[in-house]
Amino acid sequence: MKRFFLSVLALFVCAAAPLSAQSKKGAAVPSTDDYNQSQFWIGNFPEGQYVVHLSRIVAVAQHKYILDNTCMVYEVTLITLGNTPTKFYYLETLGQNSGINAIRNVTDRAKELGAGAVNRATGGSIDPDTTVAKAYPNTNTVEFRVATLDQLNKMYASLLKAWQDGKGRTFKP
Repeated sequence: MKRFFLSVLALFVCAAAPLSAQSKKGAAVPSTDDYNQSQFWIGNFPEGQYVVHLSRIVAVAQHKYILDNTCMVYEVTLITLGNTPTKFYYLETLGQNSGINAIRNVTDRAKELGAGAVNRATGGSIDPDTTVAKAYPNTNTVEFRVATLDQLNKMYASLLKAWQDGKGRTFKP
């Protein structure tokens, strides 16, 4: 029963992923962010802001995985000195970009239902495409969700460039 609940929850969370985004494979997309005069990488996101001193970054990783056989998670993980990893991700429902109409119809309907539930629960103040939804919140992880895979790739390029160059950058999707 618990496994079924987690799968349904994962489908609901994944269904809120935007359908208009196109997946792109290959190298990171060049960033369009701005240099700042500090030693900080600053990420301004719809649901919050993340600031990290470049000297505190230990590792940056980009990878993807399938969550509960319902959606593809594209994730950037930032590890800093200390014990709080940060994850930035984009969710794409499996089959979302396929040409099969039945899968598209189910995905469209799930997105409508998911967005409607979020709007009713929050009075429309939360964007279901960028809000992190957790079944079991991890207090040692900071998480940000972006609306498109292109935004995630640009965010990764910005973060990596700032870390490699040692020059602050400000990113906004």
